[in-house]
Amino acid sequence: MPLKQVVQKEMQKELDKLIKTDRILSRTGDSPLFNVYRRAAQVGVDYLKKEEPELFIFGKPNEVVQEMINNCLKSLEIKVVSKE
Repeated sequence: MPLKQVVQKEMQKELDKLIKTDRILSRTGDSPLFNVYRRAAQVGVDYLKKEEPELFIFGKPNEVVQEMINNCLKSLEIKVVSKE
Protein backbone atom coordinates (compact mmCIF):
# COMPACT_ATOMS: atom_id res chain seq x y z
CA MET A 1 0.00 0.00 0.00
CA PRO A 2 1.50 3.40 -0.93
CA LEU A 3 2.38 5.93 1.77
CA LYS A 4 -0.46 8.28 0.80
CA GLN A 5 -3.06 5.54 1.24
CA VAL A 6 -1.65 4.54 4.63
CA VAL A 7 -1.75 8.14 5.87
CA GLN A 8 -5.18 8.80 4.37
CA LYS A 9 -6.63 5.69 5.99
CA GLU A 10 -5.30 6.74 9.40
CA MET A 11 -6.60 10.29 8.98
CA GLN A 12 -10.04 8.97 8.12
CA LYS A 13 -10.02 6.67 11.15
CA GLU A 14 -9.03 9.55 13.45
CA LEU A 15 -11.63 11.88 11.91
CA ASP A 16 -14.34 9.27 12.36
CA LYS A 17 -13.39 8.98 16.03
CA LEU A 18 -13.51 12.76 16.36
CA ILE A 19 -16.96 12.96 14.78
CA LYS A 20 -18.30 10.20 17.05
CA THR A 21 -17.01 11.88 20.21
CA ASP A 22 -18.01 15.33 18.94
CA ARG A 23 -15.16 16.97 20.85
CA ILE A 24 -14.30 20.59 20.13
CA LEU A 25 -10.98 20.64 21.98
CA SER A 26 -8.73 17.84 23.06
CA ARG A 27 -7.65 17.43 26.68
CA THR A 28 -4.43 19.30 25.91
CA GLY A 29 -6.34 22.25 24.48
CA ASP A 30 -5.04 21.65 20.96
CA SER A 31 -7.35 21.66 17.98
CA PRO A 32 -8.57 18.10 17.39
CA LEU A 33 -7.52 18.42 13.74
CA PHE A 34 -3.94 18.98 14.89
CA ASN A 35 -4.09 15.61 16.61
CA VAL A 36 -5.52 13.99 13.47
CA TYR A 37 -2.60 15.27 11.40
CA ARG A 38 -0.07 14.35 14.08
CA ARG A 39 -1.39 10.79 14.35
CA ALA A 40 -1.49 10.36 10.57
CA ALA A 41 2.09 11.65 10.27
CA GLN A 42 3.27 9.21 12.95
CA VAL A 43 1.63 6.29 11.16
CA GLY A 44 3.32 7.44 7.93
CA VAL A 45 6.73 7.56 9.61
CA ASP A 46 6.22 4.10 11.11
CA TYR A 47 5.21 2.77 7.69
CA LEU A 48 8.30 4.24 6.03
CA LYS A 49 10.55 2.91 8.80
CA LYS A 50 9.28 -0.58 8.03
CA GLU A 51 9.20 -0.27 4.22
CA GLU A 52 12.28 1.91 3.59
CA PRO A 53 14.64 1.68 6.57
CA GLU A 54 17.47 3.21 4.52
CA LEU A 55 15.74 6.61 4.92
CA PHE A 56 16.45 6.54 8.65
CA ILE A 57 19.77 7.36 10.29
CA PHE A 58 20.15 5.73 13.72
CA GLY A 59 16.38 5.29 13.82
CA LYS A 60 15.74 9.00 13.20
CA PRO A 61 13.94 10.16 10.04
CA ASN A 62 16.00 12.30 7.67
CA GLU A 63 14.80 15.34 5.70
CA VAL A 64 13.53 13.13 2.86
CA VAL A 65 11.10 11.38 5.22
CA GLN A 66 9.88 14.69 6.62
CA GLU A 67 9.36 16.05 3.10
CA MET A 68 7.49 12.91 2.00
CA ILE A 69 5.16 13.06 5.02
CA ASN A 70 4.57 16.81 4.60
CA ASN A 71 3.75 16.43 0.91
CA CYS A 72 1.43 13.57 1.70
CA LEU A 73 -0.45 15.55 4.38
CA LYS A 74 -0.70 18.62 2.13
CA SER A 75 -2.18 16.56 -0.70
CA LEU A 76 -4.97 15.18 1.48
CA GLU A 77 -8.07 17.24 2.00
CA ILE A 78 -10.26 17.13 5.05
CA LYS A 79 -13.89 17.46 4.16
CA VAL A 80 -16.22 18.27 7.01
CA VAL A 81 -19.76 17.10 6.46
CA SER A 82 -22.52 18.09 8.82
CA LYS A 83 -24.25 15.26 10.69
CA GLU A 84 -27.72 16.56 9.90
